[in-house]
Amino acid sequence: MLFWNPPNSHRCLSLGLIVLVSVVCSRTARCQVDLRRAVPENGVLLTVRPPLGQVHVPGRWSQIPFHITNTRSTPFAGVCSLSLAGQQSLQYARRVVVPAGSTVTSWQPVLIPDDVEPSVGEQKIQELEFRASLFESMASGEQLIGGETGRMQIQDHVWLARPGPVTGLVDAAPVAKSTDYFQPITPYEFVTTPRIERNVLHNVITFPGSLLPGGEESLDGYDHLIIADESPLESPTRLEAVRRWMYSGGKLWILLNQVSPSVLEAILGDDFDGSIVDRVSLTHIDMQAAPGRPPIGMEPFKVDTPIELIRMLVDGVDVEITANGWPAAYSKSCGDGRLYVTTLGLDAWVRPRTREDDPPGAGTTWQTSYVPHEALMRWGSLIFEPRSRAKLDVRVLEELARDSIGYSIPSRTLIVGILSVFALALIVAGWWLLRVGEAQRLAIFGPAVAVVVSLMLMGVGRVHRSLPSITSIAQYVQPIPGTTDVRAFGSTAMLVAESGDLALSGESGGWLMPQMAGQEGTTRRLVWSGIDDWKWENVEPPAGVQTASVYSAGRMASQTIASVMFDAEGVSGTLQLPEGLTAGDAVIVTSHGRMAVKFDEDNTFHATSADVLASGQYFSASLLSDQQATRSRVFSALLDGETSDSAATFQPVFYFWTPPWKLGVHYPPSETLTGSALVSVPLSFNRPQAEQILIPSPFLPYKEVMGADGELPQGVYDARQHQWQERSRLSALTLRFQLPAELGSVSLDEARVTVRATGPMEQLIVSGVDQGQYIPIETWTDPAGVLAATWQDPELLQLDEEGGLLLHLQFGSPDESANERMQIDNPTRFGIEALDLELRATVRDASTTETSNIE
Repeated sequence: MLFWNPPNSHRCLSLGLIVLVSVVCSRTARCQVDLRRAVPENGVLLTVRPPLGQVHVPGRWSQIPFHITNTRSTPFAGVCSLSLAGQQSLQYARRVVVPAGSTVTSWQPVLIPDDVEPSVGEQKIQELEFRASLFESMASGEQLIGGETGRMQIQDHVWLARPGPVTGLVDAAPVAKSTDYFQPITPYEFVTTPRIERNVLHNVITFPGSLLPGGEESLDGYDHLIIADESPLESPTRLEAVRRWMYSGGKLWILLNQVSPSVLEAILGDDFDGSIVDRVSLTHIDMQAAPGRPPIGMEPFKVDTPIELIRMLVDGVDVEITANGWPAAYSKSCGDGRLYVTTLGLDAWVRPRTREDDPPGAGTTWQTSYVPHEALMRWGSLIFEPRSRAKLDVRVLEELARDSIGYSIPSRTLIVGILSVFALALIVAGWWLLRVGEAQRLAIFGPAVAVVVSLMLMGVGRVHRSLPSITSIAQYVQPIPGTTDVRAFGSTAMLVAESGDLALSGESGGWLMPQMAGQEGTTRRLVWSGIDDWKWENVEPPAGVQTASVYSAGRMASQTIASVMFDAEGVSGTLQLPEGLTAGDAVIVTSHGRMAVKFDEDNTFHATSADVLASGQYFSASLLSDQQATRSRVFSALLDGETSDSAATFQPVFYFWTPPWKLGVHYPPSETLTGSALVSVPLSFNRPQAEQILIPSPFLPYKEVMGADGELPQGVYDARQHQWQERSRLSALTLRFQLPAELGSVSLDEARVTVRATGPMEQLIVSGVDQGQYIPIETWTDPAGVLAATWQDPELLQLDEEGGLLLHLQFGSPDESANERMQIDNPTRFGIEALDLELRATVRDASTTETSNIE
């Protein structure tokens, strides 16, 4: 970080930095020479040197780089193995081949133990020890190779991250700065300036291009990635790793003025919906909050050196800040993560620090030479928060996988059949023996037949208890929109008949972490033989059901796409799936509700207004099968308790179940492979083909707004939590319902509102809004239960400029004096449990639709 200094001392600081870099480079060169001199007699040297400043987060994957120098005249093939403190019996390894007379640099993914508690102190950096060993692969097995001093192991440490989110900056190598004080801000200074202002000092790691990890597991510990250099993303492997990391919950910030716009297209694929208009240089800059966002209170300002603005037209994004009316900062939801883009030059977001400025929140010791504008502070507050973790707990999927394994029960038909034959045999034998006068022989025949039947039942039981080996898989699959990339995590349960080595491997990246109970005395090793290829060695669990958490990723032959359109009954659409997969038990989830889906032929589907689901309901059937009951618990863990961010566009999601996806993970050979996968695909909308359409309530989110008479929102309805607040006196509020933007231009024909009231509210009035006046639609006295009102008055069905419809509600006691007495004497509470709106509309010709890309 840079300290503020007057111009003269700044020149001295620059000279000092140049000298420091020269010393470091000379020491590095001397270390390289010393390494070659220190190569042991066996001709191979292993060095493990974690980069300066790299941090590791407990409970997350990370990477430890290493170097192998081979001075032999023949290639070296071997394994570099690492183990972390407290887990010596668990090793992480990589197979390497080093050509003769060369050095190979690689890295080893490791899972940092989650029981390591980082230090709370700001000054102390906590260390985690590790041990590294090098084995040479030979015909007779693996042979341990000693180091230059005869040590068989290298012992060193890595640093644990300080408390707080971790930020990675991908930037080019730094260059010497000029002595001019008023110089362009660097990406590192740009990133750290708002963090220091908020007193967030640590955990900012700079990645030179060559050090950006090539596997998603090595990015797991980072909450944010900031791209200021595009050269590392020219590698398809690194590009896939960054994309999958973002869709798993990471926050990716692209400084578009530092990189080519092609980076956006590479990250988003076909999901990129924007275009570059031009690049302009600005000397007069007006930065404001986008419409619908809280104001940032910035005045227009001038700069002496022109600053570049990339003017873009973008759709399907949330514009946060504009510059001269064009998007300067916008974001987009990507799976569980989010993409952030800034199009304005870095110097427009800050100004040089002066002596008159107050010190930042971190104090003068850490301050940079710049002061952030309010726009950068607003933008930074959106980004520099911990990353979103997985919405679905893997333990829920583990329960689902376990439910598919167990002892099978003989069918009722088989047991009833055997017992019926036994009873029939006794009746026939008794009747015949009575006719021949030998009834006494029944005392011998009856027990004999009973013994035979008992042996038959025992045989059936033994057959059903002697199950073959079974592997059950429970996955949560997320195809990445616009690409053929697919990522999945979940759990697998394996019924191991006999103790022995489990053959577990993968070839498309990811990892599998088996439960280690009962194997504490055995050294187990997870070995990578490439970027994506891995396998477990020496995993020998005891007989019984063994579970493992799994993450996998891969590329499919085609994209997974769910498209939908509105029709006269609700919505209908098509689902494009990879070959060999079939879908079922589907549900559409929006920010305001969900609908059960019925599949037709050829993966087409539809959902009507009758398929709208109530809270806690995930299937339209009144009687659920055992499988649907289990899947309901998964849906509950995934969907219940979710909140919607009103500042972020929520794209409806299509959830459905399929057989497990084959993503390059190989399980032990089993006679039975079973399981299921819950797939999450964002819905894309097509233009309606029907002229008359029905818009179901889940596609009409609403929030409380200022009334036509200037009445301020009273907090009766919380749009983030989708909760109504109980009241004890007369209350009134205005709701605004937002129509889907994908509809284009429509005119409303009919509206139907459904209200579920509770408590003694005495009166409920629903009114429309016409030219600032409330026009009553329906009035209920002593309302209770579910109430519905329908109206077709075109004056009360007018939309505002942004496609919204207003509705006014008043409920409580109409007698103000009685209301006051009730408030004092008997504060009985009442309220609204749920409210939904359903609209019928006419779609106008597409040519009359007017859209704007700048909001």
